[in-house]
Amino acid sequence: MPEPNDVLRGVRESLNLGQGEFAAAINRAGDAAGDELRCDVRLVAKWEAGEVQWPQGRYRRALEAVTGMPCTALGFRPHPPRSTRRGTSSPTSSPSPAGAFTVDSTRDLEDPVQRREFLAGALAMAAPEPRQDALDAVGALGSVLGEAAAEALEFTRRAGASELGSGVLEHLELVIHRFSGSYAATRPADVWPQVRWYRRRVAELIDGRHTLREGRELYAQAGWLSVILAWLAHDLGDPRAAEAYALDAWEHAWQAEHLELCAWAMDVRATVALYDGRPEDALDAAARGARYAPRGTAAQVRLLGQVARAHARLGRREEFEDARRRAEHTLDQLPGHGFPLFSADAVRLSSYAASAYLWLDRPRDALRHAEEAIAVYEQAPRRSATREAIARLDLSLALARLGAPDGAAQTGLAALMSPRLVDAVRVRAGELDAVLRGRHHGLPEVRDFHERYVALVKRAALRPGSEPEDRWARPSR
Repeated sequence: MPEPNDVLRGVRESLNLGQGEFAAAINRAGDAAGDELRCDVRLVAKWEAGEVQWPQGRYRRALEAVTGMPCTALGFRPHPPRSTRRGTSSPTSSPSPAGAFTVDSTRDLEDPVQRREFLAGALAMAAPEPRQDALDAVGALGSVLGEAAAEALEFTRRAGASELGSGVLEHLELVIHRFSGSYAATRPADVWPQVRWYRRRVAELIDGRHTLREGRELYAQAGWLSVILAWLAHDLGDPRAAEAYALDAWEHAWQAEHLELCAWAMDVRATVALYDGRPEDALDAAARGARYAPRGTAAQVRLLGQVARAHARLGRREEFEDARRRAEHTLDQLPGHGFPLFSADAVRLSSYAASAYLWLDRPRDALRHAEEAIAVYEQAPRRSATREAIARLDLSLALARLGAPDGAAQTGLAALMSPRLVDAVRVRAGELDAVLRGRHHGLPEVRDFHERYVALVKRAALRPGSEPEDRWARPSR
């Protein structure tokens, strides 16, 4: 009796997909890749029951596209070609020479592992038996072996050949560290062209000559730069470009086998989707990132926090509380307040909780967490202007719902005095403006806040931007 594939079933359930929905996603992935697939509930059930140990190649490609994981990580196991299994032979085929490698069907060659085994066997069959006269002439091989040694040396030289100058990789690492470390203190419009220039330069280096090891590092650095560009595009109010760079970061991280970078790519994608009004997509991205984030890292804390607030945005209280507890449990070894872009801290979770409790219609809890976050931000040696402004707007929304519109408007005005008014701040300020004007439009403080908010929106609309083709450009390799 086959052993059930609980891994695949668990991955499917983590994606919140039923068997029918999963089958439909497989078929869509096949269509996108040009493969005609006929996946249905019965086939998914067979996979999860363990009746299919190694799906056909086109189905494996679709499975990896839908889950973002290799098939070997989905509980599937590649099997050897039929003819190599003990006691297996074809009753109608002619006897094969001893040691020969055969296949029952060209379909076996669809798998890369089986293809390599087949080629190795074919080469072994093609090698002639040594002849006596060749053995007698072994002394003449000395010069040939000498040439072979020189040839091997040339192979080694080519393997280490590279066009990368000395210190290029170290320079890129320092640049990425500088961009992430100063992110919260710089205006997005100022740093965007610098990061984009470096991202293009790394693409050129990838296209050039380098070693395999250097190529892997370049792919990782391209991914880090694309994560930063995704955050910048989000702050500049361009969810389409932000999503494109997040996906680019994921692809380069996946090719570099850098799982933590995969997690950070999904972290920014979750934020983009949440502010773009797509909480289901935000939850999918956060859950995927959490699966790849190394245990006990800032990335894991951030992704668990993202899962929590996505559940809150969907109105799922129990799921929110569970994810929040898991995030807080992981915080033990992390600092109270972190400044760089790729960090996590307790105050960020407090800020997430303030927003989440507003979405769950628990303004008193939101008020408490917002006040906790603001207190930490105000005492920090280096201020996180954007996060502090959002915490103040959460506090304002909580005050408005608790019947204190004047305090809400005054706190909201303080948030709009932030030196770093990015798109997320404008979005949350718009939510506060709608609440105040809908219930307390006659108050002078509410009118003052509305006028300041309208001026902010107008300045954003008049902000000089990039050319259209530059604004919507897709990331290069």
